[in-house]
Amino acid sequence: MPNNEGNHPGAEQHPIPVDRIPAPGPAPTCIPEQVTPHRISTLAFILEYLQPKRPHSLDPSDKTRICLFLLNLIQFPDENLKSTCQRLIPSVPRPLLACWATRLIGIQEKGIAGLMDLFQAVEKLILDAKVLNKISLVGVLLRRVYLQFDKMSFSQVSTLHILFSSYFSTGSEILNNLVQEGNNDSDCELDLSLDDYNLPTALPSDYRSLETKEETKLMTRRQADLFIARQANLIQHSEGHALSPLELQRELNVIVKTNPGLSEAYFLSYLNSLRMQEFVGAVDSLFAASNHILSSTNSKLSLEDSRKSFRYADLNLASLHARFGHNSESLAAVKEAIAIGQEAKDHAALQHALSWLTRVSPGDSIALLQRSISKCEKLSLLYLASLGMLSLCKHVDEFGDRPGYILDVLTRSAVINCKHNLMELQTNSFLVRSNVWASWGRPMMSQTVNQLLLQLNSTENNKDGINYQGECTVLGLVNTALSLEQEGYRTEADTLIKTCAKLFPCPTSQYSKVWKTARERIEFARALLSGNWVQAGSALDLLFSNIPEFDLYKAELLFKQGNLEQSRDILKTIVSSYSKVDMSRPASTCTLSKETLVRALIILSDIQTACNDLGGSIEHLLAAESLSAKYRLEYLHCLICLQIANNQLTLGCTARALQLVKHCLTYLLAHGTKRDRSRGLLMLAKCKVAASSDLVPVQRRMELLEGAEHVGRAKEGFIQINDWDRVKDCLYLQARIYHTLVLTEERNLAAQQFKKFDEMHPTSSPIPHLLLI
Repeated sequence: MPNNEGNHPGAEQHPIPVDRIPAPGPAPTCIPEQVTPHRISTLAFILEYLQPKRPHSLDPSDKTRICLFLLNLIQFPDENLKSTCQRLIPSVPRPLLACWATRLIGIQEKGIAGLMDLFQAVEKLILDAKVLNKISLVGVLLRRVYLQFDKMSFSQVSTLHILFSSYFSTGSEILNNLVQEGNNDSDCELDLSLDDYNLPTALPSDYRSLETKEETKLMTRRQADLFIARQANLIQHSEGHALSPLELQRELNVIVKTNPGLSEAYFLSYLNSLRMQEFVGAVDSLFAASNHILSSTNSKLSLEDSRKSFRYADLNLASLHARFGHNSESLAAVKEAIAIGQEAKDHAALQHALSWLTRVSPGDSIALLQRSISKCEKLSLLYLASLGMLSLCKHVDEFGDRPGYILDVLTRSAVINCKHNLMELQTNSFLVRSNVWASWGRPMMSQTVNQLLLQLNSTENNKDGINYQGECTVLGLVNTALSLEQEGYRTEADTLIKTCAKLFPCPTSQYSKVWKTARERIEFARALLSGNWVQAGSALDLLFSNIPEFDLYKAELLFKQGNLEQSRDILKTIVSSYSKVDMSRPASTCTLSKETLVRALIILSDIQTACNDLGGSIEHLLAAESLSAKYRLEYLHCLICLQIANNQLTLGCTARALQLVKHCLTYLLAHGTKRDRSRGLLMLAKCKVAASSDLVPVQRRMELLEGAEHVGRAKEGFIQINDWDRVKDCLYLQARIYHTLVLTEERNLAAQQFKKFDEMHPTSSPIPHLLLI
């Protein structure tokens, strides 16, 4: 199913040393509003903003930005002064910033007296009903912080000043710069009423020796709830904007210490562990989250709610095992969830369990998907229904004779997604549609849908203005990069891969695995074309266990190196793995696709051709042709016909070969890659040259000139993709054609270019490419 919780972890892992969240114990009550250095800077900003005699006026747009920023300062967790300044500078006018910086510097210089002055100003503001509404968000905050400060002893105030000094040191340079920029303004007047109140500015030596530690950071329940909701949403929808795994784990440790009764923190720790591909930490966090929901601190839960928690805990455990490839354990958890759901007659939970069963069950997944879709539509579980439709369309090769059915299911899913604004499934719908067109041999249609996916505006319902950047985004970028690489635009393809690395920087994320795999595929293809076997082998080693087509890539590399026997053994193993299952049924036990089987047969035919066994080559090609026609793999069917034409040409059936090439060339020029288009033109030139031997001299000369023109076009395409062996084949064929036409100058030029390319790029493969297409 196209869901983020089902991909297998990447082979390249960089574990990050973080402290795991401890298991929940007896939880005290959540802490009240605390007086922290961050709260002090927030109070200072509020006081400056609400100055009644401020001479400079603010635009309505400035007031809106300031109010939104104040809301963030109040609700979000505490941060250091440097981060606060960096967020304030682009949102607040400079005069107000200068006054705020001046007030903070004054608090730091005056010490405890500065804190007393600040809270006396807060008291005055609370009592001024004309300026502040007591029941507003800012009014409630000021009253709570003031009452908490009023309860503090002198030693606690002294400790607070020590913490503020450490907090102030992180942004002192920025504050000084802001004050210098506002020196010409005369409106920064502090509201100081303690004219004769002078406390010692120096603290006792015992207090100076205190160190500020991470444990002093506090976070209220409201801040923790907002932080958890925001980070969980970012991890699922825009991982690049979320905190790094190490920073997030540190914040979660603070939340658990100050709010031990928060089970959501443990679940966020579970999501964070999944990002790092840390199985043990994910299991511990998931168990802790599930256990804490049913702990004594949550005794208000009814018996039915407790049982419901058990059911969805099983489903979470199933998704965890499925993500790491533990299908048997995942299937056991799904069956347990089904048993509990049937006992409670919870149809929604049963449909969720059935959705996971279609993923991990070794049986007929298509029948289960169709049953799940029908039941979800009856129960109005629209998200699951749409998700099931998209999952069904992934089995496009099973419906090769029914393309209308696939398009109808995609349309039904798109209607549900748009009607109910399911943004995640909208992007999935574009991605699946692109995959369907690619499977049907329409790469241009696939790329068009892919561009619609990347251009989709997904910020409408996001108050932070952040685009949805999930699995579909990275897959769309990767597909575009691979398409550009196939057309010879290497610089643009590398730029897109670098963009993916910036958007998804976490090295162990499932999204990082996608673009890293694409990068290694590109490196492998380039090394294969240039004949750099060492680099190709290194790229192939990095692809091991990341892609199901690894054996096919290895067989292709061995074939290029001339190890025909080893390559043939691997390909026969691939073909035999399909013969062990019933090809007429939608079998999920075979992990390879039908396209992989067809490509394996094509390479087997190339091996037979290189061994001058044209009969064995034709046998493999006919088997591949039957499969491609059955499962509507039109692109591969066209390449197979081209291979058959090449064998016919070798056997002397030039007329049949030319007719078949002309039949395939229209499709290749419309939908083929740069390499396949060039191969088609080269094959057409070969057939024209071979068929011209029976023509009269004038017609033969015209056919040879036309063939030389096709060879030139093919050569330009091979140059663009850096396929130097094919370039030399084209130059050799051009030289032979010009020699036959007695065009000495053109022949010598082609021969000179051949010699130059042979010196720059010597042939490393022992396979004679002229025998192949």
